[in-house]
Amino acid sequence: MKKIIILLLTIFFLTKIATYENTVLILNQYTGIVRETPTFDRDEALLVLKNYDMEDSLYVKELLKVNNTWIGNTYNYKEAYEKNYLFKWGENDQSYNNPNFDEEEREKEYNKNIGYFIIENNTRTYGLSKEEVEKKLNISSLKLKSAEIYMKKYGGKGILKKFYRDFFIALYKDKNYDEDDFMKDDEKTAPEVRKLIISRNIIIVYLGIILISYLYFILKKNINDILENIKIMSGKIKRLFALDFIVIISYFLLIPKLYNSIKILEFTFWWIVVKNFLLYYYLKKDKLKILLGLHFLLFIILITITMKFNIKLLDSLYYIIYFISLFSFTILLFYKKENIGNILMLSSSYIVQQFIYFFIISRLFLILS
Repeated sequence: MKKIIILLLTIFFLTKIATYENTVLILNQYTGIVRETPTFDRDEALLVLKNYDMEDSLYVKELLKVNNTWIGNTYNYKEAYEKNYLFKWGENDQSYNNPNFDEEEREKEYNKNIGYFIIENNTRTYGLSKEEVEKKLNISSLKLKSAEIYMKKYGGKGILKKFYRDFFIALYKDKNYDEDDFMKDDEKTAPEVRKLIISRNIIIVYLGIILISYLYFILKKNINDILENIKIMSGKIKRLFALDFIVIISYFLLIPKLYNSIKILEFTFWWIVVKNFLLYYYLKKDKLKILLGLHFLLFIILITITMKFNIKLLDSLYYIIYFISLFSFTILLFYKKENIGNILMLSSSYIVQQFIYFFIISRLFLILS
């Protein structure tokens, strides 16, 4: 059961990779909701109610669509201040630059229009209570939903999520991308994003096949034999996983000499590719010292060649090399006529750990960039 949960969670998080989010939701010809770019990941209040006759930005918390009528609820001043750093920064800036700034008066002014609102074809009403909305629209029990649900369903102008925008901007510094280049189907960035999405889908399909197979073995009631057979090899995979982090720590210790020549993603890529090609021998052979020596030797040779000749492969080649290395382990297990259950369980365990590792490295890459 534990392995099923881990596989399901991994597949779920993989579906979130390189996804788009809508940025505009039109409520009527005068009013819409626009998504702000978060300053920090913890920012929650991001959907701003925009109207030509409204001075303040009201942050939308909940929405409901009834026929052609939109009903919404907004954050009050204190909530917006706590849940949106950009709003907080703007208010603090006013306070600092304006000696006559009165925080209490500013909060009262802002809160005049907060609360519930009704947007119809040609009318807009703000600052309502829940009871006033129910009475005005003859609704017995008003229940709103997260504004994100409606933004996803009815919104438009999709843009790649912030983490992946930042990732691609840092990765392709020489191309001078900015955030506007990551709108859905943008000609400049679509090829790079598409490669990542295809890679994600390959892994999702593979893990999906493993999940179905796992359930099949449970129904056949021979899963315990399979788990017993792979227990020792799974332990070796975990030790290799720990070794990956030791190598990255070494990278940071050598960073003054290395970082200007080879970036953390490229460093990690060649280490993982070599490990993928040698994984079968790591798990099936007992000559650990020889294999570790061979691993480091091949890795150092590849890194040295990359640095000395300033080799930059085509993006597609990086993906192709990675997938050949990743599935070489599975192919070898099939070639050696390993039990099909062993093959599936081992490869899934390895891929899940590698996914976690790449996620951590991606975060580090953004921090260093």
